[in-house]
Amino acid sequence: MGTCPSARGRGVGAALVRHRLECADRDQRIVSLEATTEGSARLYERLGFDRRDRLVGVADGVTVMWREPALPSAPRRAGGAAL
Repeated sequence: MGTCPSARGRGVGAALVRHRLECADRDQRIVSLEATTEGSARLYERLGFDRRDRLVGVADGVTVMWREPALPSAPRRAGGAAL
């Protein structure tokens, strides 16, 4: 996934990733990805990913990142209080 230069720094990429993470969390799936720049790695860390490894060879400098699914939230009553 990527964004065009005019969308960078405006939260577009983060919104796209957050949407997919919500789907992964709902299905309790682990998500892994490869960050190709230091800037993208920092974004992914803000979204809950951990750095796992740096690739060498064909993909020098690519950072492998991993995110466990968020725990399901407790059911809520009307008014927002947890049950």
